Amino acid sequence: MQKEHSPILISQQMIDAPVEKVFEFLRSREGAQILWSAHSTEPLQEHTQSTYKWKVTDFSVTIKTEQVILNRLISTVWPDAVFDFETGPLGCNRTLVTFKAFDFQGTSAELWRIMVEKRSMFSLALKNLKSHFTVPKEKTAERTPAHNPPWK
Repeated sequence: MQKEHSPILISQQMIDAPVEKVFEFLRSREGAQILWSAHSTEPLQEHTQSTYKWKVTDFSVTIKTEQVILNRLISTVWPDAVFDFETGPLGCNRTLVTFKAFDFQGTSAELWRIMVEKRSMFSLALKNLKSHFTVPKEKTAERTPAHNPPWK
């Protein structure tokens, strides 16, 4: 029996910051807080696990970082899909950020709901990423919403 193909969800955003800064932010515990509104036990490092916890809902998820290619790729395994976070330079001080989700876990009937959740999650995270690099630091805490994780 042939395995069913999984769709690929891709979202992109141009960030006005050097690729090195954006990449390190994506890996950081601060990045987890700003992008996903979660507290992380560890930064995303190759062959390690991090736990993201949402205090509002008392929900947590373990994320395994499979691969890190400096300033290019962070590949992570979440409970319901593989997430790749890619960065690439667009000139000196701009970065193209690409979020990809694939290898979704769930039945065909659940797939539509999962895809909609991930698209919303990526849109919010990329918006928060762009804001982080464009809004003055003192405004960062004011604009980060507390929200329920999409896995609940």
